[in-house]
Amino acid sequence: MNLHRKLEIGSVFLFLIGLIFLVKKTFPLFAASFSGEPWMSSVYLILSLGIGYIIADFLSGMVHFLCDNFGDENTAYFGPAFIQPFRMHHVDPTDITKHDFFETNGNTCLVVLPVMGIYYFVFDSISVWISFSFLFSITSIVFTNQFHKWAHLENPPGWIRILQTSGMILPKKMHSMHHTPPFSSYYCITCGWLNPLFEFIKFFPRLKTSIEAALIVNKER
Repeated sequence: MNLHRKLEIGSVFLFLIGLIFLVKKTFPLFAASFSGEPWMSSVYLILSLGIGYIIADFLSGMVHFLCDNFGDENTAYFGPAFIQPFRMHHVDPTDITKHDFFETNGNTCLVVLPVMGIYYFVFDSISVWISFSFLFSITSIVFTNQFHKWAHLENPPGWIRILQTSGMILPKKMHSMHHTPPFSSYYCITCGWLNPLFEFIKFFPRLKTSIEAALIVNKER
C-alpha cells in the first residue's frame, strides 16, 4: 500500500470522525432553537441546507473548471492529486466507475480536514444556522466525486436514479453535456443546480478570459 493510498483511507476516517464530533457539538444548539421556535427553526434549517448545497455545487464547478483549464499533472501539490484525474477523466470517462470508495472520496476528505479544524476554533462565534450550512456544505463537497461517479454508471441502482432524476444529486443527462466537445460547460458536479444559470450568463467562458488576461499581464511584467 503506497503513501497516497494510506492518505486516502486515513482522510476518509478522519473526516467521518470529525463530522460526528462537530455534529454532536452543534446539535444541542439546534435542539434548543427548535424547541423555542419550531416553525421558524424549520425554515432556517431548510435555508441553511439549501445554501450549503449551492455553495458546494459552486465550489465543485470552480475546482473542475480550474483543473480542466489551468496547470497540468506536474503542477506542484495539486497536479498529481487533482489536475491529472480530471484530465484523464476526459480520455476515459468511465474509469471513475472502477474506483472504490476510498479512491473516489479520499482526496476531497483530505482537502476539507484543515477547513474543519478552522471551523472548530471559530464555532462559538457563529450562529447555529451558519454551522449547519457549513457542515452540510463540506459533507456535500466530500461526496461530490461519489455523485460524479454515479453519473457515469451505465445502470445505477434504482434509489440513485431517483436522486438523479429529482435533481438532488448530479443527473446523468446533465453531466453528459459536459462530456460533449469542447468539454467547456456544465462544470458543477455536486447537484448541477448552478449549471443552467452559469450557462445563461456565460460565467465560465468569461472567467477563463479574465484569468488568461491576468496571467498574460503578470507574465509581461
